[in-house]
Amino acid sequence: MKKQILADIITARKEKQALRLETLQAVKAFVEQDSRDPSDKDYENGLRKVIKQYNETYASAITAKRQDMADIASQQIDMLEAYMPKQLTEPEVEILLTKVLRDNNLQPEKKNMGQVVKLTVAASNNTTDGKTVSTVFNRLLAVTDAA
Repeated sequence: MKKQILADIITARKEKQALRLETLQAVKAFVEQDSRDPSDKDYENGLRKVIKQYNETYASAITAKRQDMADIASQQIDMLEAYMPKQLTEPEVEILLTKVLRDNNLQPEKKNMGQVVKLTVAASNNTTDGKTVSTVFNRLLAVTDAA
């Protein structure tokens, strides 16, 4: 991932792709502020944080009725998400969540939510996020409570 981003910065510079260059340099700067020699994992974590920032920018732009800014943020998000590992779908998260519950002898109860979310995100090798896991967990909780 690191090599790909750095190579794409050079390509964007050569091809005069201003938005792509600016976006990738933002990721590089964000990652390198914490580490002199960042790894692929550092880049992946940095990408997640920068994508989150662009999502917040997008939401703010929509709220402020600034479609031009929203379009740019949307392009930046799409650009960066291409570098991220494929994320699990909700059905895949549900299967993994059920496995984590079974393997750790936990019940789908509200008091176990934090532990289950943490274990599930770790078991997914960061191919899902806590928000998705909690959504699936709450749905599973609702089904269990209804039964």
